[in-house]
Amino acid sequence: NYADFSVGSSGTLTVQTTGTDEDIELRTTAYDNALYIDDSALRVGIGTSTPLGILSVATSTGAIVFQVSDNNRVGIGTTSPTATLELKGTAGTNPFNIASSTGVSLLFINQTGNIGIGTTTPLARFQLSGGDTLLGGGTFNNTSANEDLYVTGNLEVDGTTFFGSIGSTGSI
Repeated sequence: NYADFSVGSSGTLTVQTTGTDEDIELRTTAYDNALYIDDSALRVGIGTSTPLGILSVATSTGAIVFQVSDNNRVGIGTTSPTATLELKGTAGTNPFNIASSTGVSLLFINQTGNIGIGTTTPLARFQLSGGDTLLGGGTFNNTSANEDLYVTGNLEVDGTTFFGSIGSTGSI
């Protein structure tokens, strides 16, 4: 077995192996399996020489933390995703946050499954914070900074309904 290395005019490095086992492994003095290409299974491992899918990324301890499986599923924190995209949390860490370019949280899910939009501390299964909310296809008639709820269409309540202070001119 041997490998030929060449650099093209555009600066592209090409490694061509020949022989019965044409896998490629790049190592550093401090880290084995920095990059591993399994030619026969068409798999790539970063931090591992035993990729479990098309792409496996492992930590320095060898634990696989990112996986693109052979069935086109992506797993973060799992090596056997059961959905197109699966995130498996770690004990003591909130599993999901989408933030703006400035770092402000837009969508957040905590360890207990509470979902927050506009908050990283949702107090219930679903919490919207930071402005008005529109349900339905209508338009806001009286936008304010009071976090109002606008409902177009029917509003059905099953259970007890609580209203805050209505004021002297309010009506129900």
